Amino acid sequence: ISTICGSLLYTPGLDSGQWREAWEIVGACNGTNSPTLTPSQFPSIAPTSIPSTSLIPTQQPSSKASAVPSIMESETPSIIASTVVPSINPTFNPSNAPSPNPTLQPSPLTSTVVPTFNPTPNPSKAPSPKPTLQPSDEPTTKRPTPSPTRRPTLKPVVAPTPRPTCPTQNGNFNLCLALDMSGSVCGGGQCNFCQPLSSCNSFGINQQRCCNNFDNVLEFSKDLVRAIGDLNTQPDFSLVHFASDAEIASTLQNANQAIKTLQQLDYTGGATNLAEGITLCQQTLDSSAAGRKNFIVIVTDGYPSVPSERPRPVTVKSATAAKDKGTFVIPIFVEQ
Repeated sequence: ISTICGSLLYTPGLDSGQWREAWEIVGACNGTNSPTLTPSQFPSIAPTSIPSTSLIPTQQPSSKASAVPSIMESETPSIIASTVVPSINPTFNPSNAPSPNPTLQPSPLTSTVVPTFNPTPNPSKAPSPKPTLQPSDEPTTKRPTPSPTRRPTLKPVVAPTPRPTCPTQNGNFNLCLALDMSGSVCGGGQCNFCQPLSSCNSFGINQQRCCNNFDNVLEFSKDLVRAIGDLNTQPDFSLVHFASDAEIASTLQNANQAIKTLQQLDYTGGATNLAEGITLCQQTLDSSAAGRKNFIVIVTDGYPSVPSERPRPVTVKSATAAKDKGTFVIPIFVEQ
């Protein structure tokens, strides 16, 4: 029978009874007892073009998805919905990882462009990448920095004192007055000596002082010694006068003694030996005690004229030697 059943286009007849033997051997199936009148030899390759209209799903679905979707859409949507449009209210439990695709519309919450008026009590350690648009009403630090700024302020905080204060320590000093008695002081160089040329004398001035210029020199010198003597220091004074030659009138002494010495000076006239006058002044200062500052005040009316054809280099040499010993040289010029 299996040979006959395997033959092409074999159909067991109803009268022969062979179909009953074939079904008994192969086995019966559940369903209708009547087979299709025109069964196909091979199963169909393509599914039917029109799906079933039954709302009841099949009891034995296929394990694989169909290659061609159904033409009619389902009446109820699928359980998983697409979130193309974001929700208005954000979720209370956000996910740890961000979504691969951002939402098409931003959230309706406004950004904090305007800063808050009250700063946070616990600021962050790192500053924000962009500063606020409006500055704060109060400074951020209540205490100044411990180290000063590299550049001073443009305006001083405290008004300066009307007179600068001078340190009192090591304020004692020595001052030598070198007075010019050359002929140019009186008469513009026409008087080498006041006596016996009475034309050199100014009206009302005796021959001891000769002229107004030298009288002014003596009065200025006395006022200078008196003012310095009133300072809260212990200054000492020495006196030197120079013309063609220089002479020490007094060594170091106090202010009162120096004023008496100035009153006893007589005008001599002559050339201008400024170099020797500086040298003798420095000699009077060399004998002072250590730790005292030394000054030379030169009262003169012009350029040196002796002791050589080129008196200026010699004078500069004498002044430089005094400077090298720490003496401060101060010139004061007399108007002729």
